[in-house]
Amino acid sequence: MSFLLLWGPLLTLALTGLSTLGELEPRQRRGLFPLFFGTPGLAVVLLGVTWGLDQCKLSWRAWIQWTIFGVLWLMGLVTGILMIVYARRWLSGLGGVMKAVITGLCAFSLTSVILLSGLVILMGASISSEQVGTYQGRKVVQGKMSWTKCIYELYEYKGPLIRDKYSFEQSRSPLLDGTAIDGE
Repeated sequence: MSFLLLWGPLLTLALTGLSTLGELEPRQRRGLFPLFFGTPGLAVVLLGVTWGLDQCKLSWRAWIQWTIFGVLWLMGLVTGILMIVYARRWLSGLGGVMKAVITGLCAFSLTSVILLSGLVILMGASISSEQVGTYQGRKVVQGKMSWTKCIYELYEYKGPLIRDKYSFEQSRSPLLDGTAIDGE
């Protein structure tokens, strides 16, 4: 199912983008080139850093993770829209039916990817939150996950961008001892 709604459309958009870049004038290519290669580049950096953090038993803080995903989502949206606009121009040599099919497939792919990934980002960002504070004299990050039941987990604080990967305490009620640190 994820191939049909996410990976297949992403592959379709990528192939259309690659063929579009080759057919564009250099002036038009300059605008699309950084977006087309910047979006997957940022995704690779995100996945690479996430993998590196995972190897060190660390994890992104929720706010930075959802911010990066949001930036990727916006870059993907702009890239997809520009690809469809430019694809319509270089497809002008094809027949009307073929042009409509390719443009429609790209539009479906973009809509599928943007809606599915947007839904995941909105749901993830809305059900998880974090708060920095002290717990038994230690600086910690309290993660709150509220899907059907609210669960609070404590992680060792490692900085404004990262925390320990594994929680050391879990509860259905807040665990911080009332000394939350504002601004983080």
